Amino acid sequence: MSLDFLFILKKFVRKLSITILLLLFIHFAVAQNYKRIDSLKRALAIAKEDTNKVLLYEELGFAYQWSLPDSSLLYSVPGLALSTKLNFSRGQLEILLPISEALSMKGNYSKALGFRFKAMELARKTNNLQNIANALALIGAVYYYSKDYEKALIYYYKAVETYTVDLGSP
Repeated sequence: MSLDFLFILKKFVRKLSITILLLLFIHFAVAQNYKRIDSLKRALAIAKEDTNKVLLYEELGFAYQWSLPDSSLLYSVPGLALSTKLNFSRGQLEILLPISEALSMKGNYSKALGFRFKAMELARKTNNLQNIANALALIGAVYYYSKDYEKALIYYYKAVETYTVDLGSP
């Protein structure tokens, strides 16, 4: 056999090995995620109507927000209702993210923006600059998804500006 053939064969075997390892990693990562989701669903089924249940709804919403946005909404919307009923403002603020992200993934940008602006309002009430900066950046993300890059940049800039203030800059 020629050296060129051995070199090509060696490269092929290396690439094949890396591909197999990546596929195995993805397989185990997905399996772990399914186990986590099943565990969250079981916990949700027996949870009391309290803030912990809101956090379970939120985690399930996050787990599905990009892959199955309808499922994300199925868990996030009742979580928002419960957090509102309990006057759990942190829960309201956090559960708005998977709701608006799922709506963005479904292409419903106007509704997603409505939820993001609601999150902005809640973040301002907390007076926490990091929450405010996150809300601004996430509004920018919806504008980015909808290809309104100018507005996206405006909100990203506001987020950076807010976060910079949080760091004690002039």
